[in-house]
Amino acid sequence: MNRLCEIAILLISICVTVPINAYADGYTITIATATDGNFGGGSVTISGYGTYSQGSTVMLMAGIYTVIAIPPSGASFWIWTPAGSVSYADVNAASTTATITGTAILYANFRSPLPKYALSISANSGGSTSPTGASQQLAGTCITVTGSPYSGYSFSDWSISGTTCNSGHPNNECQFLMPANSVVLAANFVSNSIQSTVYVISGQNTIQVPNGGSTLIVSPVTFKMITSQNVYSAHALVDGVEYSMSSTVANTYVTQPISIAEGSHAVRFEYKTNGGAWTPLAFLTVGSNGPLLGGTVPNICIYLLFLIVITSIVIVTWRRRHSGTTN
Repeated sequence: MNRLCEIAILLISICVTVPINAYADGYTITIATATDGNFGGGSVTISGYGTYSQGSTVMLMAGIYTVIAIPPSGASFWIWTPAGSVSYADVNAASTTATITGTAILYANFRSPLPKYALSISANSGGSTSPTGASQQLAGTCITVTGSPYSGYSFSDWSISGTTCNSGHPNNECQFLMPANSVVLAANFVSNSIQSTVYVISGQNTIQVPNGGSTLIVSPVTFKMITSQNVYSAHALVDGVEYSMSSTVANTYVTQPISIAEGSHAVRFEYKTNGGAWTPLAFLTVGSNGPLLGGTVPNICIYLLFLIVITSIVIVTWRRRHSGTTN
């Protein structure tokens, strides 16, 4: 009888204790680390248990554990990847808590530092920019720079290399996505009281005329304007007709040769900043009823020819009269 009781007690003990102690040692937790998608490198620390490298395993009971992802040299933590019966309080935090409810993988992802590229922002005389100076930027970063003129100046345009400013923004605002190369950006400003010198070029003649002055010209004529600083655009208006002025030399603006009728003409020179209105710069009155002072070689030849003709006429007339008197 006693033997039967012992066997019964043993069977009951087996039936009761086996399910309860099936996970007496905890769940198998595997450690996984990857850098830039490649397994290996770095480690994971489980607070109170130790630090484990890629492929290590540890037995843990169900519960909440503090886990810390330690990146390899030169890399940084990126994100936890849930795998198996585990969840994280913050997958974006290198140090967080992991709730384990069964077999799981503690999977820490690392990545190498992303490259940065040089950005230089400055302003020419007459204004400032915000932000300004030199910095290092990640490719794809949205950059917005605003140019602000000082008193007495207006914003002109941007000088930029390495990329272009996006359209759809105010003229004094430059916005772009940082490319995978260096960028140099400068804001340009112009004075609201630009000084200028006006030249009239006709044939081989070049004369300087004060703003508002007058002169005689020989058509066709070329007008040249030299300003105290570069402007965005310039043109000449002859009796209200526009003639564009191109610039191949800094601060110098020139028209193509213009043929105009004889008589007096009003010429107005105007400039504008980028996106601004035309602003009068200089006025000039020209007349085409004679050559410029000094003339060209062809003009001198005309005078000599005229003198020869008149002299010939006088000589012929005198001879005729003298011959009549003799007879």
